Amino acid sequence: MAGGLAVLAVVVYSVLSGVQIRPRRVQLTRVGAADLRGSREDRLEKKGDAVKRSVGAIFVLAIAIGLVVGGRNLGSASSEDDAGRTLRFSVQFSPFFLLDLGDEGLSMGDEIVAHDLIFDSTGKQVGHDGVSCTVTDPDAVEAQCTATYNLPGGTITTQFLNAPPPVKHFAVTGGSGTYRDVRGQGVLSEHPDQTGTLTFELIG
Repeated sequence: MAGGLAVLAVVVYSVLSGVQIRPRRVQLTRVGAADLRGSREDRLEKKGDAVKRSVGAIFVLAIAIGLVVGGRNLGSASSEDDAGRTLRFSVQFSPFFLLDLGDEGLSMGDEIVAHDLIFDSTGKQVGHDGVSCTVTDPDAVEAQCTATYNLPGGTITTQFLNAPPPVKHFAVTGGSGTYRDVRGQGVLSEHPDQTGTLTFELIG
């Protein structure tokens, strides 16, 4: 019916305007139930694709947000670790012991061995150390030393050059237990009465 009205409108317009046109046959197609079903299936398929794209976009966005939040948390943890901590102790040094391996007297390659006691601020013994030094320069009385400190919660290992000045600066090379991830430095100060102070500046 709509197709017939369209043809009639064209004819009336041509008569009124004086334009002579040749009517042409309009082929009307009949839409069957199968075509309707096909069209509906196409629309559902397109809608499903759109939903899948939306879900995929949401999933990617969630991953991106998780990475950002995780990175912030990791950065916060790193900042807290980098803040560091300081440990202070008192030391009771053991009597001097020299293992004379070469020429008589102090010579290159001789060993200095120590076992010192570690106390907290209340005077309670909380640990000890094991120190081994190899003399590298007899004239300067200098020795290469490694020391392991056994403390509450684990051990801390250090390395330093030992020389006559009473203040020794050492590097923290590692640890175990609660100190397994530490790094840093420290100072060992010797007093004339065979006592001293030990300070660790730890990171990690």
